[in-house]
Amino acid sequence: MAGKKLSPESQMIPHQVNPEWYLKSIKEPIFQTSTYKFDTAEEGEKFFQRVYGGKEHATGDRTKLIYSRFTYPNLISLESKFKHWDHGEDCAFFNTGMAAISTVFFSILKPGDLILKSEPIYGGSDSFIKGFLKSYGIEHVPFSPKDSMPRILKRIAGAKKKIKMAFIETPCNPTNDLIDIQMISEICDGFSRGKDTVPLVVDNTFLGPVGQRPADHGADLTVYSASKYIGGHGDLVAGVVSGKMNLIQDIKALRYSLGNMVEPNTAWLLNRSLETLKLRMDRQCESAELIADYLDSHSGIEKVKYLGLKKNLSKKELQIANNQCLTNGAMISFELKGGKPKAFKFLNSLSVIRLAVSLGGTESNASHPWTMSHSNVKEKDRKKWGITPGLVRLSVGVEDPTDLIRDIKKSLAKAGID
Repeated sequence: MAGKKLSPESQMIPHQVNPEWYLKSIKEPIFQTSTYKFDTAEEGEKFFQRVYGGKEHATGDRTKLIYSRFTYPNLISLESKFKHWDHGEDCAFFNTGMAAISTVFFSILKPGDLILKSEPIYGGSDSFIKGFLKSYGIEHVPFSPKDSMPRILKRIAGAKKKIKMAFIETPCNPTNDLIDIQMISEICDGFSRGKDTVPLVVDNTFLGPVGQRPADHGADLTVYSASKYIGGHGDLVAGVVSGKMNLIQDIKALRYSLGNMVEPNTAWLLNRSLETLKLRMDRQCESAELIADYLDSHSGIEKVKYLGLKKNLSKKELQIANNQCLTNGAMISFELKGGKPKAFKFLNSLSVIRLAVSLGGTESNASHPWTMSHSNVKEKDRKKWGITPGLVRLSVGVEDPTDLIRDIKKSLAKAGID
């Protein structure tokens, strides 16, 4: 393989970061320990000089293995592999997706700063920005997927402050609307001055690392709820951020203090999941294509938003999808005629598909964003974003798509949706 770069899926198979740690086992064991022994006092001195100096742990030797709040073999293996998916220089895993997102914000922002924010986004992120960050004097300038660059710049100018970072989610949760990553990157570059850069942070949870690589289009950091496609089996909660080395170094330094890194058992499960990431997502995307086609042909459904239904995309969305999306994903949003009552009857009639708010797992899940994931968003904002009482969000799993379509068809009939 000399001279040829391995594909990300090949690099996900466990490789020996340090063979001494694994005793030649093919699958790495769980390192369920809190601390490791220093060989010398000088080694301990060197390590803590680096840590308390805000630097990353040393690389290439055993000074990495000191205390599990800093790092441990399962985490080193996980982070050394996952960064390849995003074409990132480094990455950092956390105990939840919101821990990853909040640590990114804390590492970049200070009280009084201004951020550029796309809408809609995941309800937890929206609440954190509008509630917690605002309480620290951190304001935001919102924009929608339909806004042009001049309109966004006009909004920023109206705030009379320079933006310090941009945070976008694309495709948007739960509507599947698209944001042009390259356009927002150009806006951030326009406000950057020398070393005083304005980072662009992209939440890529909805498409996952197989479906989109924001770094290739100007993103400085990419964040995920790793509980979703990356973990993929509905048995863990985690988060990850990947991207530029200097930013990840600052994020890891803060992670040392906050202590919110992923723990060994979860890191081991994530290492396991990386091996099948592309296989799972390929199957999910293939099934989603079939299900979206069925939903789009049903007379009782007002509209279907899925990236693979090109005729339902605007000219702008089609251009963005062709430029930055590697797959059409496995997330479908569709609006039922009859609003909330019909949506509830439909959801309550499902049997193969689970009624649950998560996404990206091997199991198919359906949820009602109006009353669940986005219920904390103001009603006027939900309506403005296209989150209606009749909207259903479907995450397609790895089950037989014929069974899933049969379940949907039966449940639509039981709900009286013709």
